[in-house]
Amino acid sequence: MLRQHLFIGSCILIWAGVAAAQNPSTAALLKTAYTISKNASTEADYTRIIDQIQQSALAAADQEVRAYGNQLLAWALNRRGELRWDQIQVPDDAMAVAAIEDFRNSLKLDPNRWRAKQNMAFVYATRGQMKEAEALFNDVIQTKPDHANAYFNRAELRYEMGNLSSSIADYDRAITLQPGEADFYTGRGHARFQAGQVQAAIEDYHRAFQLDSDNAIRAIDLADALQNGGQWRQAAENYRNALQLDQQNLRTRLNLAWLLATCPDGSLRDGQQALEITDGLRDIPASEEFRYIDTHAAALAETGQFEKAVRIAQTGERLVPTSERSGFEARLEGYKTNQRYRQVPVR
Repeated sequence: MLRQHLFIGSCILIWAGVAAAQNPSTAALLKTAYTISKNASTEADYTRIIDQIQQSALAAADQEVRAYGNQLLAWALNRRGELRWDQIQVPDDAMAVAAIEDFRNSLKLDPNRWRAKQNMAFVYATRGQMKEAEALFNDVIQTKPDHANAYFNRAELRYEMGNLSSSIADYDRAITLQPGEADFYTGRGHARFQAGQVQAAIEDYHRAFQLDSDNAIRAIDLADALQNGGQWRQAAENYRNALQLDQQNLRTRLNLAWLLATCPDGSLRDGQQALEITDGLRDIPASEEFRYIDTHAAALAETGQFEKAVRIAQTGERLVPTSERSGFEARLEGYKTNQRYRQVPVR
């Protein structure tokens, strides 16, 4: 959820002039709401603004005051919704319902409030309503054609939808508008890699790491792409960079072990070190159990322990993802005939 404030200074009324023409309590309540808005940052602050406006006799005010009050109320509802959404545990819990109600009420008051549209698009995406989310992101971009995050958000959605070419085009636009944002390059790197543009993806991951070189995940993304592209030495270097930044990262250790066990370059291959890494891993989460088994078996095979490699690999048969089954089964059959596994670069 974006954490961007929509400042309302352009809509501020000249309160001394309004007070004479309006119900004094209406003017006072709106002025109090505005004063709170200048430094508002918590859910309680935004609730106070909303309460102040809802207590005013806004419906009886003249058109200018009513428009201002509704705009301020729409802003506060959207901001409170953002804070509430940030606290959700699951997409349909009570806090999520309250946040969604705030976004909807904000848009009822101000249908052109693009930040509220963007937030509703996030809600739709979280709930799997991708087409509805895309339509709202389209509206946001039409309203704010020079807003880099709008293109980035739609690019992320289109990537999840599998629309890689459209996703890449949106990342391109986001990067043109805001070239110093590491996340934009990482996102485009993911899309390019999935589209088979491996070298272009490597360049994006490298740029993201240059912009955010204290981030271990940037180094891992780059290392993974280099490994898949057959740039073994650079991959090993970047895995070690990642380990310096985060020694406990499971993805780094598993992928480095995989490289050491299966690299076609004998000068880099080190089955014993790979085995030390996998032997030292504990408390493997269920989401990484297959990857651990596959890597550990490859390390065992590289060190000549083929019978044990077969036994370990067989424990992964029930866990292997459908997309990886053929490759995994080929490795297992190879271990049965004392064959070590060697990677083939993605081209």
